[in-house]
Amino acid sequence: MKLDNLSKHGILTANFNEYEQNPPPSLDVPIAVIVISLIMIIITGLMILGIIKQRLLFIAPWLIIFSFGIIGEIIFFVHQLISYFSLELLLYILCIIGIQILILSPVAFLFHDLRCKNREKHFFETNLKQEVQTINSDPSAPKIYD
Repeated sequence: MKLDNLSKHGILTANFNEYEQNPPPSLDVPIAVIVISLIMIIITGLMILGIIKQRLLFIAPWLIIFSFGIIGEIIFFVHQLISYFSLELLLYILCIIGIQILILSPVAFLFHDLRCKNREKHFFETNLKQEVQTINSDPSAPKIYD
């Protein structure tokens, strides 16, 4: 709708000839966002369960998807910087990527610590079994049962 101002008479008139009716917005994008958000909520719940129970396999999907998300956003932001360079956009991009790294780093460090702990535990268990077998194979040593 276009409004015409008639300053001589102080009258405001409207011209309805240029009115364009917009089609209703598509629901494809909001539904996709809702589905992706629900998937991320489930994966985040698995990550929290993995942190509580200290299970690596519950934490790994969140780390993988979040890492791919950061890589995708970096590619998108580089494209945006090349297309529309401005200092405000650069600061915005650096803040977003910084916040995401702050979110990712504690979970990644916890994942690494749990992985090292599991390796040490596995190494200790295999060495203990080997020692028990060598002690049990010696006829003069007292028997140790595992």
